[in-house]
Amino acid sequence: MSPPPQPPTQAEVNAALRGDPHRWIDVGHCEIACWSFGQGPALLFVHGWPLHAATWRAFVPRLADRFTCHLIDLPGIGKTRWSDATRFGIHAHADTVLAVIDALELTEYALIAHDSGATITRVAAARDPAGRARALVMGDTELPNHRLPMFEIGQKFARLPGSDWVMQKLFGSARVRRAESVGLGGCFHDMEIAEGEFKSWFVDPLVADARLMRGQMNFARSVDWSFVDELPEIHGQIKAPVLMIWGEEDEVFPIQGAREMIGQFPGGARLVALPQGRLFAHEEFTEAFVAHARPFLCEIFGWGDDHDA
Repeated sequence: MSPPPQPPTQAEVNAALRGDPHRWIDVGHCEIACWSFGQGPALLFVHGWPLHAATWRAFVPRLADRFTCHLIDLPGIGKTRWSDATRFGIHAHADTVLAVIDALELTEYALIAHDSGATITRVAAARDPAGRARALVMGDTELPNHRLPMFEIGQKFARLPGSDWVMQKLFGSARVRRAESVGLGGCFHDMEIAEGEFKSWFVDPLVADARLMRGQMNFARSVDWSFVDELPEIHGQIKAPVLMIWGEEDEVFPIQGAREMIGQFPGGARLVALPQGRLFAHEEFTEAFVAHARPFLCEIFGWGDDHDA
């Protein structure tokens, strides 16, 4: 048996994600930026808010020897081309994800997502008329019937005139970024991570570019929080097996809520806790996240994982 192909190095992935996408996928109301790495069964990675495709940068070298890793920027985000006619929202983004899957001509795929991205992928998997989803891997994400007052207050703020400019100023303040209630304090166990590479990828561009911030805020403005009440019904339509990899210390989406979701997926679901992990556990504890996701995906697609991730 020939050895698996060498995946791209981290430096190669980073350089690719800082440049133009490998392709733009026209979905009608915008052109989705897409990067593809590796070969093998398809994995489609979907980011949450307020991130973009590069949140999966460290996953690619750990998975692209066995899988084709497709990373996308959602509408309004990153390097996706969009306009005032672009559609935003959980259900609209789920339709966009399905349009991307169609454009990539994927006959089967697994979805890897976190935060609002994992809600979008749940809706997409439930709606896929061809039932092509083989598996879902979800990081910390929205929970059934779980509404945080800070989210609804934040959305009301986002709809005020000038809110985008204010958000740029808030993101530019290290003190605000570290705050538990309004900043990134609830996202990381070690807040120094938010001031390092993470900041250069995700914070600095939003502070520097008003259009990038407007795209992120357009999604925040669009969300109808009643969707969390629909999640049990959506889960019941997902036939693929689900692996949830959760930050044990997440106070935004507490792990107890994830435990309560396990029985809602007819294809079966399993929950793994990442000690010390919070909302962005996939960013802070990537190696541990992949250590659980990789063998699960290898099993789904019918081979053993014969070397370390």
